Amino acid sequence: MTHPNSFPIEIGGEPFLCRALQEGDSAALVKLHQLVFGNAFHPGWQQWKYQTHHNPTLGLWNSQGELIAHCAGIARDLYLQGIPCSGLQICDVMVHPQWRGILTRRGPFFWVSRTFYDQHIGKDRSYSLGYGFPSYRHLQLANKLDLLSDAGTIWELTWEQHQGQLTEHPWHWKALELEEGSALWSTHLSSAWELMRTHSHSIYLGNRSPKEIDWRYRQHPSHRHYYTALKRPWSKKVRGIAIWRYTDTHTVLWLDWIGLPEDLARAQRMLAHHVLRGQVNKLQTWASELIRLALSRTPYYSEKPVARIGIPNTSWIDLKTLGHQPWWWMAGDTDFL
Repeated sequence: MTHPNSFPIEIGGEPFLCRALQEGDSAALVKLHQLVFGNAFHPGWQQWKYQTHHNPTLGLWNSQGELIAHCAGIARDLYLQGIPCSGLQICDVMVHPQWRGILTRRGPFFWVSRTFYDQHIGKDRSYSLGYGFPSYRHLQLANKLDLLSDAGTIWELTWEQHQGQLTEHPWHWKALELEEGSALWSTHLSSAWELMRTHSHSIYLGNRSPKEIDWRYRQHPSHRHYYTALKRPWSKKVRGIAIWRYTDTHTVLWLDWIGLPEDLARAQRMLAHHVLRGQVNKLQTWASELIRLALSRTPYYSEKPVARIGIPNTSWIDLKTLGHQPWWWMAGDTDFL
């Protein structure tokens, strides 16, 4: 069967077809995802992640019609020190285990990634800037193949408290639980995002508008999320909203902070005081260097590197300056949701 916008390539003497995934390719994508990552997921995952917003995908198919490699992106508006930019988050880069390292450096991983970047990212493309969160090993390979450049470290930050320990929370700050989907939830998200956006002219930030938050968290097919606002006891206005969820009976994953960047450490103390009780004794997040520095002096803190920030070399950005930009990434910015 011939598909529009498809083209043949040859790798190690074998014929392949490179094309975007269609609606009927869902079973092939799910099969490859489970082979590569080994985890089951909600049946609505593909619809939520890709089809709802028509996010771009690309697959590499062998002569038997099997999907053996995949690369995709999630569109997201970015603000680079206040300047709007069309961004595309690279995600679900996968190669079938049997086809890894096939005979040549320029194997399925190279072709599906390079073709996807060339088609979608760069000057005069739909998205000016691509970004992703590969492992160190993945980034090393992509760098050798001239696919990605290194833009810094993603850290796993952990606050672990034991019985009898309690993070202090000053009396002049209050935590307010917001009911997901309520009118108050929407109102406070709007004001918190406006506050953050207008006070973020020194950082590189992803869109956190109510529409983005509704899709990213409320519509998520398999997780329930919680929203805790930071405010003064005497005021109706909120300074920001922390978004989080339980990962197990002992751990809370802090996904996002929407509010004044300068209040990040206050938000951590509020959240630790609010959620670390009973069996729950661990709070975690993922963070870029900018956020790590802001939180590194908080009580019961520990850290370790878990991923890198990878920028496709086709991106319309000065690759020589990578590693020095003030990226603002948290756990909820990744696609490991």
